[in-house]
Amino acid sequence: MNEPDDKDDDEISEKSDIEQVISFNLIIKPLTSPALPSKWMEIEISSLDDILADIHLYVGKLTGNKNIMHSDYLVSFKSEKAAGAGTQLVDIQDYKKFLLDYKKLMEKNKNMAIIVSLKKDKKQRRKERRVY
Repeated sequence: MNEPDDKDDDEISEKSDIEQVISFNLIIKPLTSPALPSKWMEIEISSLDDILADIHLYVGKLTGNKNIMHSDYLVSFKSEKAAGAGTQLVDIQDYKKFLLDYKKLMEKNKNMAIIVSLKKDKKQRRKERRVY
């Protein structure tokens, strides 16, 4: 009787000594307007923090908001052509799923998309002042 091989789960830890390069399409979706033009990215990662830090850097650049906080948006991932919202990328379990899905997509020559969904900013609810 064959037992399931749990080696893969053990090999993916919070911080891996092995760095790998991942490629994906970064899509930023503002709350009330259409998505911004996407950005193709290739980054070196060895942990979930590496991905989230690089995404945060580009979210600030692409939105023009250098004061944006991690709490101002949600990060999810899915196959570039898949319908639906995708899977959140928040913790180590999500990171494991991301790496497994990424590997499967690469084997099929398909692209991964990471979607950043901006939340409504409470500070921006104030009425804008008009200067004449």
